[in-house]
Amino acid sequence: MNIKFVAETFARGTFVIRFYARDDVASVDHEPDLIRALKEVGAPVADVISDSRTGPPAPLPYMVYEFIPGVSLADVYTSTSREEQRSFALQVGRFLAELAKLDVHGYGDLVTAQSGRYRSWHDFLAESFDSGLHAARSHGTLSAGLLKDLATIRAAVERFDMPTRSRLAWGDVLLENILVRGSALVGVVDFEGTLAAEPALNVGYCRAAHDGLPFASDLEDACSSATNPLDEDRSHLYAVLRGVRIARFAHLPLPTGSPRIPPERFLPGFARAAEALARRLA
Repeated sequence: MNIKFVAETFARGTFVIRFYARDDVASVDHEPDLIRALKEVGAPVADVISDSRTGPPAPLPYMVYEFIPGVSLADVYTSTSREEQRSFALQVGRFLAELAKLDVHGYGDLVTAQSGRYRSWHDFLAESFDSGLHAARSHGTLSAGLLKDLATIRAAVERFDMPTRSRLAWGDVLLENILVRGSALVGVVDFEGTLAAEPALNVGYCRAAHDGLPFASDLEDACSSATNPLDEDRSHLYAVLRGVRIARFAHLPLPTGSPRIPPERFLPGFARAAEALARRLA
């Protein structure tokens, strides 16, 4: 999604210089500040050194942050024991709880680290579905059956209650964005897709990407409690939302120019969640 360079220095260690794509220039207005806020509360994130708002000028917006030694959980997940897999999900769940404690108002895409673009949760959902459906119909990027299910869900969005309050949720839930060393979670990366919504979005977004892997159900267990159980329809809604929001760009290459994987393949839980939810709402 963007261009990164690793800079190794003799005196100060190793850093990552991340340049945002031209169509993602707004992310620098919230992502560095969000990571700094997470670092202050002890979350496993990188130390942000600088960004283009205050650092040296460059042709593209950028952020400079410390390099976190570790390996992607995606690279080692299948070789870990079930006990270790559950432990990783618990550690991610604790990180998500810290993220949800940070102050935010509004809903949807972040404008700053503490404000979402939309005043209403329903407005955020409606705009996401409408723009995604319009793009998918115009460019034929989703199957006919999935489009029908999405139309059913879009018509019923107002039936879902608003969250009691806006809280931050990780819109980049992927095993590739979780760094581990041994059995310890040492880093979480990529926050440009963080959204103002509610914690259930974390589970739904994970289900969309990793449906069929134990990690999805383990994270759901880690984020649930006897006093605050997760609503299955709501997590299905957010799994669908992840696919719908990607559908807006499915006909385009990635910002770096690389081909984009079709949403139904990139997010294997997207169509399954849409079918299950549409059947419940019909």
